[in-house]
Amino acid sequence: MTNQLTRDELVTEISKNLLPEDADFVNALNKLLQDLGETRFLNIALTCYQRGLEHLQAKRYDFARIDFDRTIKLNPQADAYYQRAIAYYGLQNYQNAIADLDKATTLQPQRAEFHDLRGDAYLKLKNYEMALANYNQAVTLGFPSQKLTDLQREWNNKLRQEEEKRKQREAEEARQRAEAEKERQRKEAEEARKRADEKERQHKEAKEARQKAEEERKQREAEAKFPQLAQFLAKGEWRKADEETRRVMCKIMGRESEGWLTEDNCRNFPREELKIIDALWVKYSNGKFGFSVQKKIFVEQCGGTPGEYNDDAWCKLGDTVGWRKGGSWLSYSDYTFTTNALHGHLPLALLVIGVSGLGWGGVCFSFLASKL
Repeated sequence: MTNQLTRDELVTEISKNLLPEDADFVNALNKLLQDLGETRFLNIALTCYQRGLEHLQAKRYDFARIDFDRTIKLNPQADAYYQRAIAYYGLQNYQNAIADLDKATTLQPQRAEFHDLRGDAYLKLKNYEMALANYNQAVTLGFPSQKLTDLQREWNNKLRQEEEKRKQREAEEARQRAEAEKERQRKEAEEARKRADEKERQHKEAKEARQKAEEERKQREAEAKFPQLAQFLAKGEWRKADEETRRVMCKIMGRESEGWLTEDNCRNFPREELKIIDALWVKYSNGKFGFSVQKKIFVEQCGGTPGEYNDDAWCKLGDTVGWRKGGSWLSYSDYTFTTNALHGHLPLALLVIGVSGLGWGGVCFSFLASKL
């Protein structure tokens, strides 16, 4: 016996596979059913929608999306957009899901499930503010509040974390600014120090240059004033230089014919001329000979005071520079007129000017030393 489908079963079976391009066939079949007095007709949009729901149930999201595309093309209703949004959500295409839910809520703004799913999609995109707004709207429309509560707690935690990060970031930026400012100040101080050092160096060099120029000027004047003395010293003729020293000192004080100076002569000897004579000795002996060299030894090694006579200091000076030997003062012919002499040994003019070994010679030396 052949199995035959009832008319209702036939309609159901045909509906399962309807597509939009079957519109002419469906229209013709519906007219036939109407002529036969049937009240159930074929509906392509409804068929695609129901088939899409079956695909959703089976998690065949791409097939579901295709059928909901067909449904929306034929009948763009809110439910079709909502179901396609579910398919997009299953495909992890959250932006398209939100776009469909925007259309669905425009058509039916009071549907809480639309706002709830849109909140889920925004949450997937980590747009917490929009997710909270949609969950809040869903709760307002009667949806359970658990998602809103959970997300609010998560959002508050996130805000606290971001606030803590912000504070840490600001603290780090402040620290870096402080370090940068400290480094800037250090560099500024270093540059200022360098400028000050450079200025001081230039000042010192200028001062030294002036001093050198002054010394050279004085040296030229000295050599011009006492040319014979300068010539003997330059040639290393130390005895002749010593004798010339005595001669010019006596000449300065108007005692050239006597060949020696009195105590008053030494006390009143011109300071400038004495310094010029001393400078010539110091220069040409490279600092080994000169009245100022003898004065330094007299003060630092012998305990003498310029301007005051001290027999012990005077005798110690004689021992130190080689004017005395074995407690006795040497005669002029016994002194050393070479660079092998002791430091400060020359000039000997004072010993010849006065009476060798007597305190009077020490008095004269002390007066002259006070002028240097």
